Amino acid sequence: LAKTYVADTVFERRDAKRGARSKKEEPKKKVDVRVSIEGLTCVADLREDHPLFVYLNNRMIPKKHHKNLYFTKTFSAWVNTHIPDKLDTKYDEPRLVLPFFDRQGKLFGVTGRSLKKTGLRYVTIMFDGDENKFFGMDRVDFTKPYFVVEGGIDSFFLDNCIAMAGADAKVDSLPNPKNMTIVFDHEYRNKEILNRYRSAISKGFKVCIWPDRVKKYGKDINAM
Repeated sequence: LAKTYVADTVFERRDAKRGARSKKEEPKKKVDVRVSIEGLTCVADLREDHPLFVYLNNRMIPKKHHKNLYFTKTFSAWVNTHIPDKLDTKYDEPRLVLPFFDRQGKLFGVTGRSLKKTGLRYVTIMFDGDENKFFGMDRVDFTKPYFVVEGGIDSFFLDNCIAMAGADAKVDSLPNPKNMTIVFDHEYRNKEILNRYRSAISKGFKVCIWPDRVKKYGKDINAM
């Protein structure tokens, strides 16, 4: 997700910059539990006067996608039922939950989106470190033209679309790259943003180039 704060990788990125990664990397750890959505409430099952619907209506998320979204009053506590002591529950809060399912329907990660305008907006937790970090893998048809966006919510506004869950999502590994178009967020074209475009184009990927008028059109597809 755009500017996602991925809880699992904050310190890994810091250590990588310092060159502290050991020559012999330890194998990735997997959660030794059967991860399920038990304990979460499907948005489609909520009453329409539920506070979450105010948020969903403001974001104009189509109702047909409500079945792909979940809700919990205590996100950190729910995560800790699968990974003990993973998150601090002192300031636990309600969150919209975007579940990451693989092609076989296995839950391998979640993103919790805060309903507040302040604080840590996104928290992404991966239950299986071997899985590629994309939201919507269970819904996309790679045999047809498909889009790759930066935000899970943005993926609901384009047909046959998946979303990157952080900068370490491996676009190169996706099937049928000739069918793929990458749609980066609509951001001011500084050196870092331009390098992202150049990198994708140099690999032969199709890339959406937005009009250079961020203030007029908004930062992401949902805002537009």
